[in-house]
Amino acid sequence: MKLKALSLATAAALLAACGGEAGDEPTLENWQTGEVYYSFPYDGQQDLAPKTPLSIRFSHPVTVDASHFTLLECAQLDGNCPDTGNNQVALQAPQPVDGGMGVMLQPDAPLQTHTHYRLVLNGIETENGSPVFPDGGLDFVTRLSSDGPMSSRMAAPDLAVRNVIPDGEQLPFMDFSTLRVRFNQMLDAGTLVYGDSVTLEGSDGLVPAALLVKGNAVTVDPLEDLTPGESYTLSFSTSVRGESDDSLTGGFEQTWVAKDSRPRATLVQDVVSATDQADDPCNADGALVAKLTGATMNCVPVQSTLLGSKDATMQGGDVFAELAFLPNYPEVSPLRIPRNSLLSGSNIEVKVAGEVKAGIETGAIAVTFLSDASGYLMPNPYSDAHEAPKQVKLYMDVSMTAENPEANGALSQTLMHVELNGMALVQDGRMEIDAVGIVEPKVLGQETAFGLLSFHMKSYEDQENAPEPVPDMTAPVLQSMVPAVDGNGMAMSARPGDAVILNFSEPLDSATLLAGTSFGLQQNGSYVDTDWYLGGASLVMRPVEPLAFGESYTAVVEGSVTDLAGNPVNPEIGRAHV
Repeated sequence: MKLKALSLATAAALLAACGGEAGDEPTLENWQTGEVYYSFPYDGQQDLAPKTPLSIRFSHPVTVDASHFTLLECAQLDGNCPDTGNNQVALQAPQPVDGGMGVMLQPDAPLQTHTHYRLVLNGIETENGSPVFPDGGLDFVTRLSSDGPMSSRMAAPDLAVRNVIPDGEQLPFMDFSTLRVRFNQMLDAGTLVYGDSVTLEGSDGLVPAALLVKGNAVTVDPLEDLTPGESYTLSFSTSVRGESDDSLTGGFEQTWVAKDSRPRATLVQDVVSATDQADDPCNADGALVAKLTGATMNCVPVQSTLLGSKDATMQGGDVFAELAFLPNYPEVSPLRIPRNSLLSGSNIEVKVAGEVKAGIETGAIAVTFLSDASGYLMPNPYSDAHEAPKQVKLYMDVSMTAENPEANGALSQTLMHVELNGMALVQDGRMEIDAVGIVEPKVLGQETAFGLLSFHMKSYEDQENAPEPVPDMTAPVLQSMVPAVDGNGMAMSARPGDAVILNFSEPLDSATLLAGTSFGLQQNGSYVDTDWYLGGASLVMRPVEPLAFGESYTAVVEGSVTDLAGNPVNPEIGRAHV
């Protein structure tokens, strides 16, 4: 039997052993009691958006009302969370999902940032008893504030690493792992430089890697597979600083030994289109709905004050998931989705407040994986019943870009540490994954929008003849520049404190961006000191010293800069006169 067929058969068997088909149809007689099978957030999840809804799925259909759920705001970030009588959070009426197999809960108002919450189930009845959470409640913590006063953007005055994924214990560190680090306060991104203040080292020295930084999130993505059995150390030096100028006292180090994922198999999955209707597909009659949320499958609604709550883009495409050799990882099974994977979304017609047409359409909205996405198939945390589905966790860093250059300049951005939490089942010999995640894109650079992703993908039945990856042979193109330039390449207006923004047609590879070498701002042929960052497909440069009046500057991007597939940028030069 071919390796790929063997690995995929093993995957089906492992999933079936903890949810899905196992030869015989499951029967009600095998269920000892009604149980929780899934939740979003999962118990212990952190960094949740304040507008996060709650999704619960059960082993049996339920009929519920508001009295069956209590959401508590806890006094401490950890520890007990008693119901004091005045710490209950008001919830909207629960919405049944998938014939009563699940329920969606929405708080009346956004939750507080950086706060511990606990959801308690109260006397829900099924035909086989009352489902409860194993430790009596579902605990989760909301994220830090991304703006507002400095005190709301930090969990503690002393900068520290809060957690690292994978931890090397519950989530194994693999030869194809990408490292994702969260700090306890927002970071001064300019102080994180790979090879200097941030390193990943093995026996041969520094590992070539891409570094992504945004907010309090950091990703280190090795450009090549690591060596199984070798030790690797991730280090942050004391020069790393938070937004409040706090330094990382004592630095940080963590060491892992890379586990062997070989031989691997690639499972090709289809991100299923909910409808073939081109006009407003996310609100189309008869569109497929997600079993965990009841929302249109694979649609990302963009809810904001500026745009209203009606706009959404439907994602589709093929996902090529590399599975570690599953017989070696029967409990927690690692997988990877390679960077530069692409999902394509439907057009959004921009309407102010959801009603007034702005005369802008986005065209296709592309979601590009900026780093390798790391995933794990895990035992169900709530139930050991044969029928309980496996849990799926997937961590990714993505960029959103719009096909229309006018919209791309306002929409292009990076979304870091997007976490999908879901369940996996084998149905009719095909692995199906349903998952829920949150994205919070910036709208027009002014407002943090909210999107609930109801994700569904299904493996192709004939994996031997499944679609192959399509190589990316297209070079990134400069679509626009701020300050805008005229036909002679001269800026029409520029002020000393302005940033220079180059909007490209697709994301650039941060590992090829070397300030003052491969790109930057030049004055009289020499590079000036510049702080910079990538926001999706936009390269933002801000001189350390304000631009001088009456001087000309040139924005330069050399041909050594590439996209994530290695396609070089045609050297672009634009002159800004101040």
